[in-house]
Amino acid sequence: MVQGAENGRFVPARARVRWRTASCAAGVSLLLALVLTTGARAAETGAVQGAPGPGVAVQPGLLEPDPLGFDSGTVARLGAIVAALPAELPRWLRATAERGRRVGATGSAALLAFLALMLGAIVLQGPLGNAVEARAAPASGGLPAALRPWSLALARVTAATLPPLALWLLHDLLVRVTGFSGAGFLLIAVLLRAWLGYALVVSTLRELVLRPLLPMAPPHGRYLYAIGRGVAVYALLLYALLEVGERAGIDPDLLALAQAIFDLSLIVLLALFATRKQAVLALLPDLPNRFYRGFRAGLTHGYPTILILTFATALLAWAGYGRLSNFVWVRSWALAGLFVGTVLGLHAVRALLGAWLGEPPDASETATRLHRSLARLVDYGVILLVGSFTLDLVALREPLRETFGAAIYTLGDRSVSIPMLLEAVLVVAAFCLTGSVLRDLLSHRVYPALRVEESIAHAINLFISYAMAVVGVLFAFEYVGLGLGAITVFAGALGIGLGFGMQTLANNLASGLTLVFGRALRRGDWVNVGETFGCVEEVGMRATRVVTRDAVEYVVPNVEFVGGTIVNWTASGPLVREHVPVSVAYGSDPEDVITVLIAIAGDAAFVERSPEPEVWLTGFGASSIDFELLVWIDLRLVPRQQVRSDLYRAIFRGFRARGITIPCSHHDVHGRSIAPDVVDAAQRGATRAPAGETTARARHGRRRSAAR
Repeated sequence: MVQGAENGRFVPARARVRWRTASCAAGVSLLLALVLTTGARAAETGAVQGAPGPGVAVQPGLLEPDPLGFDSGTVARLGAIVAALPAELPRWLRATAERGRRVGATGSAALLAFLALMLGAIVLQGPLGNAVEARAAPASGGLPAALRPWSLALARVTAATLPPLALWLLHDLLVRVTGFSGAGFLLIAVLLRAWLGYALVVSTLRELVLRPLLPMAPPHGRYLYAIGRGVAVYALLLYALLEVGERAGIDPDLLALAQAIFDLSLIVLLALFATRKQAVLALLPDLPNRFYRGFRAGLTHGYPTILILTFATALLAWAGYGRLSNFVWVRSWALAGLFVGTVLGLHAVRALLGAWLGEPPDASETATRLHRSLARLVDYGVILLVGSFTLDLVALREPLRETFGAAIYTLGDRSVSIPMLLEAVLVVAAFCLTGSVLRDLLSHRVYPALRVEESIAHAINLFISYAMAVVGVLFAFEYVGLGLGAITVFAGALGIGLGFGMQTLANNLASGLTLVFGRALRRGDWVNVGETFGCVEEVGMRATRVVTRDAVEYVVPNVEFVGGTIVNWTASGPLVREHVPVSVAYGSDPEDVITVLIAIAGDAAFVERSPEPEVWLTGFGASSIDFELLVWIDLRLVPRQQVRSDLYRAIFRGFRARGITIPCSHHDVHGRSIAPDVVDAAQRGATRAPAGETTARARHGRRRSAAR
């Protein structure tokens, strides 16, 4: 049995299929329930209102059809016109010739010249596109690699649409100057607009699916291009004929019938085109967005049901139920298209930012931070705009305002509601994100150019962050209409809080300002926190983060630094002097020892060459001559313990090579003389005692002698 992983668990394939089917069915049921509920609500509203008063417009319900514009009599008339077409054709030709004579020789010449221009533009469209592409290719060489295909595609689309656009503008200018308004000029205008639409649609589709700008399999691209081009030609020609018929004065009911026939044929063609599931879904590229991927997976699994519902609502719109179809489409395909367009737009913006600032790991740390902050700000702004547009699109803004707009608190003469608080929070968030972008932009562009010291840059960035937050809060108060009176009330509440329960927080905040702007402690400094030695990662307003070389992070309240002694190893510079004690045995030449130590320190990679290493002779010990090797090291790059370890290893090898002895501790024991009578007594006792006892007594006597 095939199994798959869902949410970290292994689920049988049949269970997954059932789950997906159930999900699709639930979605369809929800959509139908929404439609039926809305229709019932509309019908109920109409029933309750009853007959409208005089002069009051009646709002039609969702389930009320619109007039089609034709009836069965129109169908009969159209049949009669088609039957009489052979007989009426000579009369139409004579009328067309008569209109041509009215235009005159000048008009006919202009018309023929314009037709020649159209034919010439059609012939030269291919060479023009090649010339534009040849000119655009070198110009796009300076663009990032990700933008070059899109720039060339834009150039080719422009070249394809330029001839019909230029001819259409020239035709419009000619008609306005000469006043020609014959049927021929009308027909040319319609054909030029159709040509312009065809060139724009087909060239764009060619660049997307055949080049391809959208990654897809070649068979899918060829299918999409062939079907898209055929549908475009069919639709543009049919609607061009409808426009010509409208300008020619054909009866509106006949035009409505013809348009209904054309619309139905287009619906059927698009439905047949959409039956090739994989080719249609290839239009949605794979993007690194989990919501987008979830949407794409849901569309893939429920594609047949979605296609049937879309075709059904299209038929409803064709049959006159346009309001019902629009209601469904706005809450389904319009939202889906808005979501996909938003995701694609955000992805394009991130790609442009990556092309400008570089992508990790090639980008620097400041460029990565700026890329991240800009992306967050763009995401925030786009989400707000799209969310606001969505509320208006589905008509939810006013219902939500009525539901949640009730006052939850009264501040002075101003009522505070949930939407008001939400707007204030959004304003503050916008200011904070803008401050983050400004801070990262200064760190990436301005500080390196002006060679600003890191501690000063950190202080400026911290000031920008808190200043933007404060300005955002003040602006939010003004934006929601609370004004300075509310700020006074909040300031009083804050003062009471500081007086009763927030003294420690206020003390830490004041200490943080002292550390940042007093520059006693900076980011990157190496300090001692009690018995702990580490690097300052961040000097915050409340606490300071210190990270040791063992990757252990300490969060130290700022008041401990301000109220105590700060041992800052790198306050005035990164170089510190390390003392390495060394001892050699007596008999070694001190000058030789100093020479060896200086040479070893000079060869060490982590020892600074300036100031130069030094060797001190510090004294004469009981069994050794004592020295100290003094070297300067960059504490940010190498730990002190590692310096000592590497130097001791090099010293050991150097001393052994030069025959210099490292002393070992030893002690001389001196025993005092023993009285002769004691020695005689011990000897007599040893001769009388057994061997084992004699040995034991002898050992005891030696221990006593040693003790004396």
